This record gives sequence, C-alpha cells and structure tokens, in this order.
Amino acid sequence: MLNKGYEVHGLIRRSSSFNTERINHLYRDFHTPDTKLFLHYGDLSISGQLMDLLHSIQPSEIYHLGAQSHVRVSFDMPEYTGDVTGLGTILF
Repeated sequence: MLNKGYEVHGLIRRSSSFNTERINHLYRDFHTPDTKLFLHYGDLSISGQLMDLLHSIQPSEIYHLGAQSHVRVSFDMPEYTGDVTGLGTILF
C-alpha cells in the first residue's frame, strides 16, 4: 500500500512496547515530511477508540488486518481473540 502511495494508519496496543523492528525499513517519525505510515495506540476491541480514530483520520478505505499475534495467548484468551479478529471488523 505504501508503494502505491497510500497513507497508511496502523494500531498498536498501548500495552505493547513501541517496537518497530519488523517495520523499521518502512517507519519514519511522523514529523518527517512526506511520511505515509502513521501508528496509533488503540485496541480493536474498544469501539469508542476506533470511532474516534476513524473520525479524526477520515479514511476512504479500511483494511482490517489485525489479529492476536501470539498463538498461545489466542488459546488462553479466546474471547478477546474473537473480539479482535471477528468483532473488530463489525466495530468499524
């Protein structure tokens, strides 16, 4: 999407460390001119956060690519995993 010139916004959970190791080749400080990738703290299971973010960004397209990133946690917390992967889409 970045290669096609899209402005891309992503969510990271506040409980997550701000680790951009896997996207360092893409991520630049948002103060840098021509930045196209923006990361926001949020949670796909909290509809109020999503609505506020969508209202401020005003996207023309939405792609829900969020998921529980740790397999073991997905089995330990199946309800939360369902909220993020399934209900997260409905909350949009």
